[in-house]
Amino acid sequence: MTSSANPDPDQRSASWLRFSQVVLTILLFSQTSLLAYRLVMVWPSGAADAPAPTESLQLYLVMIAGALGATLHAIYSFCDYVGNERFKPSWIIWYICRAPVGAALATVFYLVLRGGFIGFGEGQKLNLYGIAGMSALAGMFSRQAVTKLNELATTFFTKLAPQRDALQNPRPTLGSIQPATVAAGTKGAKITLRGTGFAKGMLVLVNRLLCETRVISPEEAEFVLADDLSDTPGILKVAARNPDPSAGESETRDLTITKAAS
Repeated sequence: MTSSANPDPDQRSASWLRFSQVVLTILLFSQTSLLAYRLVMVWPSGAADAPAPTESLQLYLVMIAGALGATLHAIYSFCDYVGNERFKPSWIIWYICRAPVGAALATVFYLVLRGGFIGFGEGQKLNLYGIAGMSALAGMFSRQAVTKLNELATTFFTKLAPQRDALQNPRPTLGSIQPATVAAGTKGAKITLRGTGFAKGMLVLVNRLLCETRVISPEEAEFVLADDLSDTPGILKVAARNPDPSAGESETRDLTITKAAS
């Protein structure tokens, strides 16, 4: 009999998961409200006799908007993973760091923009709405912003031989699917994937829907085909995606749903 003083490890894990989800929900909601409030409070009045916004004010707006955009991205990701029951407390630090990272990235992007590297010269007047919008997008779509800055850096610095980040998960490749056919109406069908580059936490998408996945080795994984996907005969598109940071999603393979035997 399990003592109440020593709860079951699974129960402790579930309690910690629920607690972390509640804390993150409160944190992200409060953070969004505070950033939106600060953005409204420091926004120039727009009156005809109002002084022109200073460079320091513009920089402050950039930081707030970048943090706000990054927070919105964090909320979208958080809701997606919780809704699909794939949220893990180990990602808490990622959600906490999103706002400062978004603010810093938006600042760098703004400085590059103002420096005239991507279309604006020194001393040109920028629209505050454009500044705030660009900053929010830089924070929200940080990967694309980093890619743009990387292209810019490549133009100015010596181009080295491409090297993959040691922390980046590889792009998985799918070699075969076994079985390649499943009878319509089959419940809980287990499908085995063979290929390369399967990392821990890899997800399998069937017709863009996530399926429960277990990685056995870097060359083998299996997933459970959702019952509603096997109801109707046809061709399903199967793809694999390693967790971020990742080099990309795999190519697709066909999984055939055949008519049930009469």
